[in-house]
Amino acid sequence: MKILRLFSKRKSQEEPIKDKNGKLGAALVGAGLGANTAASLKAIDLEGISNGAIKMPKLLKPYEIQENEKLTGALLEEAKKGGIKIENGPYNLNGSPQAYSNKVVYIDSRQSQQADTLAHELGHAHYDANEKAGKVGKAAHKAYIRLGGSKLFYKVSPVTAIGTGVASGIHKAKKEAKGEKEGKLSKVAPYLVPTTIVAPGLVSEVMASHKGMKYLKRAGASKKDLSASRKNLATAALTYGTMAAVNAGIGGISKHISYKKTKEKLDKEKGKDK
Repeated sequence: MKILRLFSKRKSQEEPIKDKNGKLGAALVGAGLGANTAASLKAIDLEGISNGAIKMPKLLKPYEIQENEKLTGALLEEAKKGGIKIENGPYNLNGSPQAYSNKVVYIDSRQSQQADTLAHELGHAHYDANEKAGKVGKAAHKAYIRLGGSKLFYKVSPVTAIGTGVASGIHKAKKEAKGEKEGKLSKVAPYLVPTTIVAPGLVSEVMASHKGMKYLKRAGASKKDLSASRKNLATAALTYGTMAAVNAGIGGISKHISYKKTKEKLDKEKGKDK
């Protein structure tokens, strides 16, 4: 009987920890990164930047705007009417240009040649320059800027996801050790919190594109160019949406690791007490 008890105890210790957060988190990170990479490659137009030196498959090329030069000129005129200034630079530490700040849109030589990108940035600046701009758009843009702009997706949200995931994992393990069930909020926190944090950014990006499309219409864009711009801006928005999925996945993975380590520690302590 003693041997059977020892065998049973060893078997229970070797049983895998049942927690789906690790697999769910990994799936979100994998799918999010894959989609983000494809959308980013399509949005930045590697072939255009390299002047054709890098050949990209058609699927990863942005949709062509036929009257691009004409539209960029008209957009710059629309910007002046709306009280928006256009300037070159300033450049961030990583060498990429800052898109906009307050009532100024900053462009580099490449951005100034892309009508849809310029229209999108004008859409952002619209909510700073125009006092009569929609309340939702203004509020979202203010929150977005205060929370760090694009850093919200690439720094703030991932760090928050890790912190929330770790706390939730510890909470779950301790609850189970007491024979209690994990609460509903704790279950979804690692996914909900990092996604909620980037909400102002997602709203701002979508509304900037929506306003940008209106700028393009006023600039006299054809139906074909409007369609191409809409698709290009949707692809750009996807880069932000997919990062939200990646960050939620990071939260799930963090929770799984934290839960596993805490449970192992609690089980070990429980074993010593026996």
